[in-house]
Amino acid sequence: MKDHEFWHTISDARQRYRRHSSRWDVVRRQLPGSAVETVAVLNYLGERLDGRRTTEIAGFHRALTRVHRRAFRYDVWTAFGLLLGDVDCHEFTDAISWLILRGKRTFAHTLVDPDRLAGHQLCRKDNRLAGALNFLPAATLVPDTVGEDTEFQAAMAADSLLPPVSYPEPPPGPPPRQDACELYRRFPRLTANGPPAPRPVVVTAVV
Repeated sequence: MKDHEFWHTISDARQRYRRHSSRWDVVRRQLPGSAVETVAVLNYLGERLDGRRTTEIAGFHRALTRVHRRAFRYDVWTAFGLLLGDVDCHEFTDAISWLILRGKRTFAHTLVDPDRLAGHQLCRKDNRLAGALNFLPAATLVPDTVGEDTEFQAAMAADSLLPPVSYPEPPPGPPPRQDACELYRRFPRLTANGPPAPRPVVVTAVV
């Protein structure tokens, strides 16, 4: 799957959410902020992938991995750290999934200027929910009508074929300076409402 086809699939899921937004009113009362959008877009993505050939699902997985790795940068990591507080590698992976689910335009604008994240609402629960995108291609391959043992074996095989997004190495370049003056200079909007988080980037491990 080419990148434009990948983004078209994301866009289609987002358009379906906008057309049927009222259907999610019950969920909206249970989830914070933009989490409803996250859950809905994931749901429509799953429906879009369901029933497709394995080769098509694998193509979506490869495109997802490419797009994910494009955003695996220290400046984007720092921006999400300022938005959420300290984030480790797993949380940053989920955050990139959240960004992808916002669509191509938001994704591209954020890579140009990560400080644009200041215009979005994101909480930790929403971030965790978005992480399901990494497992969606593999989950789509598991039949819904099999026994528990067979389902487990199918899930293991699917994860082996389409593993969650990972990164071969740390982000390129040195980690950014974490002193307050530099953060205020680089991320004026994200730091406008008060002092920045003390450690917006925690590089503990690369998945």
